[in-house]
Amino acid sequence: MTDEGVVIHAAKLAPTVPMDDLLIRPSDGITAAADPVHAGWRYLSFRSVALADGEAFALPHADQEAIVIIIGGGGVRITYDDAPPMDLVGRTSVWDGLPWAAYIPSGSAAGARITGRPWAEGGRAVIALAQTPPSGRRDVATAPVLITPDDVQVEVRGAGHVTRQVTNIVMPDFPADRLLCCEVYTPGGNWSGWPAHRHDVDDMPREACLEETYYYQQRRPEGWGLAGMYFKDGRRDGLWRVRQGDLLLVTEGFHPFSAGQGYDAYYLNFLAGDRRTMQPLDDPDLAWVRDTWEDMESDPRVPMVTTAQRPPAR
Repeated sequence: MTDEGVVIHAAKLAPTVPMDDLLIRPSDGITAAADPVHAGWRYLSFRSVALADGEAFALPHADQEAIVIIIGGGGVRITYDDAPPMDLVGRTSVWDGLPWAAYIPSGSAAGARITGRPWAEGGRAVIALAQTPPSGRRDVATAPVLITPDDVQVEVRGAGHVTRQVTNIVMPDFPADRLLCCEVYTPGGNWSGWPAHRHDVDDMPREACLEETYYYQQRRPEGWGLAGMYFKDGRRDGLWRVRQGDLLLVTEGFHPFSAGQGYDAYYLNFLAGDRRTMQPLDDPDLAWVRDTWEDMESDPRVPMVTTAQRPPAR
């Protein structure tokens, strides 16, 4: 099946990665990486990196599009051969300011270098990035795009104990190829990704096929939440205690998340597919809960982060 020159696959690849290997727990609580070979899917690569002042990092796949986002510790400068540099001012942490990000199309990725500009002396700027190969889609940006806090949209979803903040960064209307990106804030004791949903097959307009990663942060570093992945056909379910800096590969299935009581949680959500949509399919046994939200109050703790953060004067 094709759409404007893009091959539309009917479903994800058959799973090959054991459930126990879908959670990547970095030894330093920061740096994690996964690629299609590791994940057993077609497109999406992820990497988190910490950069000291002046330390440079080259995009791993020069022929692929990329999204770079600041997690914390300050900012970075992105350079492309002879093009003017792009400065991502940054933030101390995901709890202190809205995101700075950059979209880098596949034609610009070659030669792109990311250089750390941490705010604190001796500190490190932490970034996360995703990459995917080109699809052949038209109307994709041909030059890098700086995404500032003024460019993102803060959205409150749900109600009651499923109230959460979603910060939309690269949405379906953005001129990217395969990549999509948002970040989700879940107050302690609340659920997100609820009702649980999946995106495993191409069955539009009901469901799109999307690969997905979650990269977690906690307001209190010792905190943790519960991430699940389950199925309707009797296969083994997965349940993980996710902590600061963990990376979860959401290969398939319905996948909710719950933050521990007293522990506000965050995850950066990268997605990649053949279509420019985030269309999920709710678990049909749970979809009815959406109808209850109209009579519930939103959790007053949300939204949790709504403004940009300025670097300290030096």
